[in-house]
Amino acid sequence: MASFVWKLFKISDSCDSIAICIPCGKQISRRCSKSGQQSFSTTPLHNHAKKFHCKLYEEEKNYKMECSSAAQGSSICSSLISKKKCEMQKQMFVEDSFTSKKIWYINDEKSKQIHRKIAIMIALDNQPFSITEDDGFIGLMAFLQPRYLITSRHYFLETAIPLLYDQIKKKFFNEIAKSQ
Repeated sequence: MASFVWKLFKISDSCDSIAICIPCGKQISRRCSKSGQQSFSTTPLHNHAKKFHCKLYEEEKNYKMECSSAAQGSSICSSLISKKKCEMQKQMFVEDSFTSKKIWYINDEKSKQIHRKIAIMIALDNQPFSITEDDGFIGLMAFLQPRYLITSRHYFLETAIPLLYDQIKKKFFNEIAKSQ
């Protein structure tokens, strides 16, 4: 079975004993002498990746663990659980800890997805636009996604619902055109 470290390296075209690091381009010797015989080893590649590309190395290592545990259990559920455990055990980088607290702007892609889901909820459940200003709704959204900045009812009235209407209307007319 090939080592996961090969996702970060490729063998040099000029010499089989040299591996080239894909992220930085450095050439790493993979020769190893065991009992007088020359052979190749991935240990120098692992050492280089751990030292200089720690985040990439950990991602590939965790992915390999997920794949092997999913193959053993062959259950989607066990694979999702192992993925979640790996994510929870991984220590955050400093820059990630700051960005995880940053509020999303109104036009951020994730904010737009939440706007759309709220607009669908308002339309399907025939909720008043003012639900977005209710204390219970604000508390729920703050609990579910603290980085999401709740917009006013006017945003949903003037932007989100008309956008949803246009998207559904376009999809509806496309389906009619396909059926003819």
